[in-house]
Amino acid sequence: MHGLLSAVYEAVPLGLCLLDNRSYVQLCNRAFSNLFAAEPAEIAGRPVSSTVPLTEIALAAGRPGSIHSFEAYRRNGSTFPAELSVTPVKFTEETWRLLTLTDLTERRRMEARLREARQLESLGTLAGGIAHDFNNLLTIILGYAGLLTDKNSDSTVHTRVATAIIEAGRRGADVVRQLQLFANQHEVEFVKTDLQALIDDTIDRTCADWPENVQVSCIYNIKDSVISIDPTQVAVGLRHLLQNACDAMPQGGMVYVRTSETTTPGSQPGEIASALLITFEDNGRGMDATTRARIFEPFFAKDKGPAVRGLGLAVVYGIMRAHRGQIEVDSAPGQGTRVSLSFPRHAIADNDRPLSPAEAHPGSPHRIESKQVLVVEDEADIGRLWENIFASEGIPMLWAQDGEEALRLFAAHRDEIGLLFTDIGLPGIDGWQVAQRIRPEVPTLPLLLVSGAFKPGDRAQFDLAQPAVCLPKPFPPSEVLSQIRSLLPSTR
Repeated sequence: MHGLLSAVYEAVPLGLCLLDNRSYVQLCNRAFSNLFAAEPAEIAGRPVSSTVPLTEIALAAGRPGSIHSFEAYRRNGSTFPAELSVTPVKFTEETWRLLTLTDLTERRRMEARLREARQLESLGTLAGGIAHDFNNLLTIILGYAGLLTDKNSDSTVHTRVATAIIEAGRRGADVVRQLQLFANQHEVEFVKTDLQALIDDTIDRTCADWPENVQVSCIYNIKDSVISIDPTQVAVGLRHLLQNACDAMPQGGMVYVRTSETTTPGSQPGEIASALLITFEDNGRGMDATTRARIFEPFFAKDKGPAVRGLGLAVVYGIMRAHRGQIEVDSAPGQGTRVSLSFPRHAIADNDRPLSPAEAHPGSPHRIESKQVLVVEDEADIGRLWENIFASEGIPMLWAQDGEEALRLFAAHRDEIGLLFTDIGLPGIDGWQVAQRIRPEVPTLPLLLVSGAFKPGDRAQFDLAQPAVCLPKPFPPSEVLSQIRSLLPSTR
């Protein structure tokens, strides 16, 4: 029994230390001595004050049944957050004390990550709402600017002004897309991709115009680097990391890009899944703790100047979250920065992805010029924009401002409608539900679905077969007209 109790004492994953009534250590397990980078024999037989201050023990003992937190010191001067409880132990005629000591470093790290995740989740919700509203505004701006170029094609001044508006609108759309990436509200199109080949291609495209004193070294340690990812989004994230590393070394330096196999928590408790790890490491200026705490915030930059735009690491964070991966950043002033991206080897079903315009195919018997387009749009300015554009193109249309009105109009004009053109984000009955209710009535009715944020699984959930096109906002009117012409070839 003594041997069994000794084995249990050593196996407990907590620091245990037994003190006599003189506050001398009579016994401690290896978990306790490891906390102080010592051997049990170096601690036993000595005053406990050499490891845990008596004042901290007194504070813990003064509150029976409670736990006392404090900053513990190792012999080398380093510290760690600790949790201490003191339990009286009757031994012969004396009362000894059992100290239970826990290192809180990992727990504090996890709590910090959780707080950071919650904060970024709140920022993501805010960013997603802003992106939704700005998508609608940019659709209006790009739409009417496009009308200006068409109606004033004989005026060089008007054309130049309208072109400038369109270019500014497209730049604004790029910022909105970055917001959506951060908020995880952008459609992810998973494709089997050679990750190491993608890194090489991204380096070639990104680093071609770098200063000669900044070099990139690649060290690949993965035999099979084919994985299901969205190559477009991941390339955006890789470009951000490469450019950040270059900007951190104004005097020149090296960027090391490494790949390796690793593991990550699986979808089930206790499950371990295989993952691919990409590490970007530079020997630049590094970051202090204050900067490190805010690097995933949108539009945060330590030295923001004219060349620093966009969301930076916030975009990378959103991309990794969309891929169910992880991002870790280690940095210190003067010691460079290391960013690690972990991609789990998970499979994504092809039907989780909405149809792209190129995948939709014609074949509907309802494509005759007299057929009307049923437009479902709750934004009045956008609805009036389509009225103007369709009228100038000679395309007849019916306009519903919500899902219920769309269903009523379809029931009243079923034989006259040749295409459903609906926004997804509608109040009440959304665009997916409108399409799902109308499609059984006319299975071959073409669908043109638009949204600022298509989510994975939506198309599979609502089981919408072809012909169907999912068009992300914002877009110029010409793109919508092109899709309508492809779905209704006889439309002028």
